[in-house]
Amino acid sequence: EFQLAQERSLKYLGTAKVYINQIAPHPSISRELDPQNVERLSEVFSRDGCRRLDIRNHVTAVVSRQHLAVALQTAGVTPHSLKTSPPDRYPLLEFPMGKIQCLHGQHRLRAAKEQLPPGEQWWTSDLYLDDISASLLTALVDEYSNEKIPSDGEVYLKVRQYQNEGNAHFENRWMARLSPNKVKRLRQLSSRTEVRAAFDRLRMIPALLLQGMKFGSLPRVLATSCNEEIVHTLNSLLEEWSYYLSYDRVKMMKMDPQTVARLQGKAPGVSAQDATEVEGLVLSGAVFQNFASSERKDIWKRVKKRKTIISSLDHFFQNMWYLEACANCMKRLAVPTKDHPSIKIALMRLFEPDHGNNNCIIQTSETDFRQQSGTQADRAELGYRQLWLYAMRHYPKIP
Repeated sequence: EFQLAQERSLKYLGTAKVYINQIAPHPSISRELDPQNVERLSEVFSRDGCRRLDIRNHVTAVVSRQHLAVALQTAGVTPHSLKTSPPDRYPLLEFPMGKIQCLHGQHRLRAAKEQLPPGEQWWTSDLYLDDISASLLTALVDEYSNEKIPSDGEVYLKVRQYQNEGNAHFENRWMARLSPNKVKRLRQLSSRTEVRAAFDRLRMIPALLLQGMKFGSLPRVLATSCNEEIVHTLNSLLEEWSYYLSYDRVKMMKMDPQTVARLQGKAPGVSAQDATEVEGLVLSGAVFQNFASSERKDIWKRVKKRKTIISSLDHFFQNMWYLEACANCMKRLAVPTKDHPSIKIALMRLFEPDHGNNNCIIQTSETDFRQQSGTQADRAELGYRQLWLYAMRHYPKIP
């Protein structure tokens, strides 16, 4: 994937308007047109307009370096402007017939040709050099075909990858696949840098994001104002699966989301029934399918040592319903503000240390308490945690 990203950046030329009759289908794709699909698109274009500048409607095409150089010289356009021009200033380039080849979109091109007036017979094309590898060619065809809607996890991985690379074009391309509501949710996450950083660390095991990322649930996560607890939980999720995979970066990258989905919620370290089921899944290769038999045996040894439920990002989002109810109770004690943005910060600000007292009071039942020596920091932390425990026990009764 890293090599594909590198090649994509090297071979991407930019975006231009190209006359439709100069664009031919690439030999790797079918030249046959579905008349019903053309008719459907023609009706859409007639009703709503072609929207050629919308990034979701671009076609992807390849062209030789020589033909591109001639087209740029003829139009008086620099190579740099292909990558930097805003949509309303995309240059119009002319090529010899058939020398620019599209990797998808021939149905929309045919429909547009039927709807556009003679002087407007162009379409917006994202251009690549024609000497791209077979792997990149396949990736581009699959990526832009829109045959399936990408998962939120896939979009998150791609958007953050291109943001880190400073590749605004591909970032926008992937953002365009989201609904306006999901775009808003993703941008809200960017305002919580520590929480977003915790989600970013999960990119070390892409399967965790692919299996469980839900943009629609982000508002509930952020509204809890439990930044520290959320970061801790996400870090624990990463630590857990990293442990299963021996902290091996190669293994972490080839982990599959189906395995996470099959194992989430199981507790083979404490449940004999779960242990029997999970052992069978792991050793048979029904899960961890990308690993050799010897690797799966080692993974199973690690999995059964854990005395906790196997966690996932999907379960993290489900648990937000419970956390939200408890957090609403805690907010009755201290309301987070812009200067004190989390429940913990807001509550800790109210703590008054008693420097002459080193005793920590710890509740052991609804009616019993014990004392233990500790620092002022210990007293504050234990008090904070016990407030949470009370809210978790009694939140249904707290208005």
